[in-house]
Amino acid sequence: ARTRLMSLTITKTGLLGRIGRKLGYGRTSSSFTSTQLADATAVLEDALRRFYEPDILPGEREKHQWSFLTPTLRFQFVENQFRVDLPVDFSMLCGPITYARGEDTVYPPIEIVGPQEIYKRQQQDDSAGRPQIAAVQVKAVDPVAGTRHELLLYPTSDDDYEVNLSYKVNPYSLDFDTALPLGGQAHVQTIIAACLAEAAAFDELGDGQDEARFIERLRSSISHDRRVFAPESLGLIREPSDAFDIYEGNSNGYRYGSWGNITTVNGTAPGG
Repeated sequence: ARTRLMSLTITKTGLLGRIGRKLGYGRTSSSFTSTQLADATAVLEDALRRFYEPDILPGEREKHQWSFLTPTLRFQFVENQFRVDLPVDFSMLCGPITYARGEDTVYPPIEIVGPQEIYKRQQQDDSAGRPQIAAVQVKAVDPVAGTRHELLLYPTSDDDYEVNLSYKVNPYSLDFDTALPLGGQAHVQTIIAACLAEAAAFDELGDGQDEARFIERLRSSISHDRRVFAPESLGLIREPSDAFDIYEGNSNGYRYGSWGNITTVNGTAPGG
């Protein structure tokens, strides 16, 4: 029989237990009073915010953007569609929108512009076609549903198209006992350290060691994230003036570049 592998990740209940012990409430969150549970939950949410949106660390130039918060979604534009609702957890686009594999023709990425550019183009010509530009727009604000976003397309889609859309998510709250924080097992100790640091700050406990431990663990998590998702190759290095043409309507849908992948020395190819 196959042995079931037990994950070393941690649930909301486990994190509340760590916080409860730090605050002197005990390890069993189900035994907390309503006030203690509210306090521990507030600490947990503050800790997750600090982890998901880390401050700029000393020696760094900018905040680290976690790779696990930027999924790539297979999305569909439907015929006659001008507005497309983006996912509930959408925060911002990360990179271009590309057409998915499987099309007979290779299309260039969809350029992202401002909403006013879309409206201007629609006023000039409202005919349908393959979407070539798009804009992110905030939908009408709903105090209950929160801030939602939509994608505006131009031209209005004349057919169904599959696209790849990469975006940064707004992390969710851990709303049930067995919910797992984002990031996975590799970052569990950092999340625990964030909880202990926030608990110490909440109750003015400790001497700064919990905060120092969190910063140490955060550096380790950032280093891991960079190593795991760093590409092995940056691709072909070429001059910006080297053209790269995408021919639509060719018989095989292949890409053609106008450069040759030959390195020369003083104008002569080695061995040539």
